[in-house]
Amino acid sequence: IKQLDLKTKYAQLRGQDEARRKMAADMHESLGGTLSAIILYLSRLSKKIDYVEEKNKQRYNEAFDMLRQAHEQVRTISKDMTNANLVKYGLIAELKDLAKRIERIMDEKLKVELHVEGLEKRINNFRVEDDIFKVVHEITNNVMKHAEASKIIIHIKKTPQGQLFLTVEDNGRGGIDFSNLPEESGIGLMNIEARVNELGGKINYQSIKNEGTKV
Repeated sequence: IKQLDLKTKYAQLRGQDEARRKMAADMHESLGGTLSAIILYLSRLSKKIDYVEEKNKQRYNEAFDMLRQAHEQVRTISKDMTNANLVKYGLIAELKDLAKRIERIMDEKLKVELHVEGLEKRINNFRVEDDIFKVVHEITNNVMKHAEASKIIIHIKKTPQGQLFLTVEDNGRGGIDFSNLPEESGIGLMNIEARVNELGGKINYQSIKNEGTKV
């Protein structure tokens, strides 16, 4: 029954992934295009406002800067939702970027180490890279929110036989009973298990109180 549940969950996750990509593409083409056109129009208009009072010029410039920031945010959100960097640069580059983002978000109070073995070349399957990245993202997100850790170690290894091993561990408070999680955490755990199951993998948990958690 659990195998069937994981298959159903994975189908739901894939549907959500595709819907997210379509939404991001639509956002980029419609809203992004509209903002680009407005910025172009206003930049031309700015050459004709010499007669405007200085205080109104300042307001115009402030509004123009806010518009450019909004345009940049739309581009960033669209890129994140479509995993554009993952498509272009691959899993390892995206994991390195994730590590930097985590440290920046946590104001350097949480350090992230990334160790890679046997993956000098990209995995020749975007869906595999996407699922692995989302597993790591879900685990590290949980660490950020709940573990009170100061370090995360991500270790990904590909053997000469082509097997992949992924470990994410932290030095946080640990003591997690993975068989009895709150509903919100349980949903995230099922998402992880569904993706790992689809990859043909197995997942193990080790959580020791005051020492940390290893997945």
